[in-house]
Amino acid sequence: MQKNNMFFSSCFSSNTLEPRLERVARVVVYLAHVRKSRIAKRIVERHLRNIMSENVMEYVIKYLVPFRQRITRVVVTKSYVVVCVDGLLSEYIFGVDRDTNEIFVNAIRSCCLCSCIDCEKVQCGKVQIVFDKDDSVKNVFDFQHELVGNTISDVGAYRVQGEVVFQTMHIEDLRRSGVVRTEVRRYLRYLTCDKIIALLLDGGFTPEVVRIENDMWIRLLGLRTKGHEKRVVKLLGRYFNVKYYDSLTYPCTLTYDTNYGRVEAHLSVRRMKPMGERYYGLYMRIDLPVFLEAEDKLVKDIVETLLRTEKIDTTTRVGRHIIELHGVVPLTLNYMPLEHVHVLDPVSISIMLPRHYVVFPESRVTIRHPEHGEKVVRFSNIYSLRIRTTRVADIHIARLNRLAARRLQ
Repeated sequence: MQKNNMFFSSCFSSNTLEPRLERVARVVVYLAHVRKSRIAKRIVERHLRNIMSENVMEYVIKYLVPFRQRITRVVVTKSYVVVCVDGLLSEYIFGVDRDTNEIFVNAIRSCCLCSCIDCEKVQCGKVQIVFDKDDSVKNVFDFQHELVGNTISDVGAYRVQGEVVFQTMHIEDLRRSGVVRTEVRRYLRYLTCDKIIALLLDGGFTPEVVRIENDMWIRLLGLRTKGHEKRVVKLLGRYFNVKYYDSLTYPCTLTYDTNYGRVEAHLSVRRMKPMGERYYGLYMRIDLPVFLEAEDKLVKDIVETLLRTEKIDTTTRVGRHIIELHGVVPLTLNYMPLEHVHVLDPVSISIMLPRHYVVFPESRVTIRHPEHGEKVVRFSNIYSLRIRTTRVADIHIARLNRLAARRLQ
């Protein structure tokens, strides 16, 4: 290893890599040139045993040493060492945990790490050594900041302990949340469907609500001519402001007012006989445009209702981390709109976002872990908080589970 060490030492003359990670990088580069597994394991035991925990050592010997000769690239940053193995679905990242001050190893999906074009590169035998910045690895892990101190004072993704990430957003961003808007739009389609069916019932028809390809349609059996279609659309004009278009995609546009503002819906009308049906019929499907006045006001009212909800204390878990939240509002709400349906079954707008909360300056989050210890996090403003983990490959989680099962034998 001496020859490679001398060459590799010159690569680090201007680098500030943590000494233990430098040793990991040296050993990995050398392992790529070792043929016999017995010798490779002996090198790992000799040079890494005193700087790694038993679990990390077991992981390296079990999942890195067998593929050592396929190592093609080692990316070195100030705080991380990334090992790229040709032909595997994952790459290995070594770093030092800020809480325990111990070396950890994670696996990410291959090709997730994109080094900068102007990075310094050195060839050491068959292994290319690339000197990059920490931000490249943080982007792979899908967080932006390491939490320094105990207070989050801005929006962003903060790694707070181990693989736990706190992602904060402004409350205004919650109003643009895809999940909230999806539920609101589903309700507005349901409301429009209810009003159409009510009109059809008043006109003497017998409408049915059916599902075709996991979508909701209104069906009028027996209507199969263009004249039938025009008469039905004319009937809808008794309540809706109808703009009729002779188009296969959106034959007409229905506009009506609600307690939350105006709703504009596109009504697709088709005369067809679906597979398995006995009769032809007139089928109507409702779509909504991108922007709706009623949608914006409804979303705003839902968010304001959440902010008025009583704060609670709750507990959740992420892996082996126990997270206690004090004075927060979970993003779980059954909202009953002011605009009620009259013919169909009554429904509420259900917002359920697991591990999503509204936090306030008086809120407090305590994280406990048997190895990382305890950490308390506070917030300087009102934020929408999502608790998640860093991005790791599924294969890494599978390996950890197999190692845990093996230790139980």
